[in-house]
Amino acid sequence: MDSKKDRKFEDLEKREKDLVILRERLNLVLEEKDKELSLLKRALGKATSRSEEINKEFDEFVYFASHDLKGSLRSIEAFSKFLHEDYRDILDEKGREYLEVLNESIQRLKAQVASLGELAKIREDASSNEEFNLKKMVIKSILSLKDLIKKKKPKFSFYNLNVGAYGNPLLIEKVLSNLISNGLIFNDKKKITLEIGSINKEEAFSVYVKDNGIGIEEFYFERIFQIFQRVGTKNHSGVGAGLTICNKVIEKHRGNIWVESKVSKGSTFFFTLPPKKS
Repeated sequence: MDSKKDRKFEDLEKREKDLVILRERLNLVLEEKDKELSLLKRALGKATSRSEEINKEFDEFVYFASHDLKGSLRSIEAFSKFLHEDYRDILDEKGREYLEVLNESIQRLKAQVASLGELAKIREDASSNEEFNLKKMVIKSILSLKDLIKKKKPKFSFYNLNVGAYGNPLLIEKVLSNLISNGLIFNDKKKITLEIGSINKEEAFSVYVKDNGIGIEEFYFERIFQIFQRVGTKNHSGVGAGLTICNKVIEKHRGNIWVESKVSKGSTFFFTLPPKKS
């Protein structure tokens, strides 16, 4: 009987020793993993910091480059105007066509350069976030497009707009104006409809702008947010920077922007905003 007890006791002792060894090994592994995690965090912090520096340097470069380009464009535009005023009458039809093409190219390039400057300034403006009323912001954005709205005569509908949102009001107004104007410009319907609303879920606060316009092929869903990428026809004007500006603004707010669309059926653009400041 005693020998059985002794064996059980020995077994327990052995198991305890094994557990101690396992615990020690586990602690060593955890210590190593903690060290690795600390190193990774440090490396990530450095990479993030460097990435922010590079982005800042790039924005500064773009801003100053666009400023210099504006000066050069003013000279080219003045020369084009001089040609138009003093030589148009002595040019043949082909020459006058070339002059018109030159002027159109200058205007387009001016718009692109202005967009580059606007993109570069977003970093500066994105610092001051505050709470604002989404409904008031949407109305303000619509009023800023009164000439286009007068021309297109859309029917608006609104959903869940009388809510508080958090972000940079100036930049969010820019996003809304861009999305609303796109819904009007890229729209050939006789009866244009636009729905603007918000979806407030626990995980995210989303705003959307839905139109019944020309729609977008799935292939372009991501490409349209790249600089100077346009999807449409010659009948639809623009320099292809509006959605890039929207993307950068929402990026600065640590949110997401995306589109759901079907060709000829319209598009719905969504973007998320940060939670309200507590």
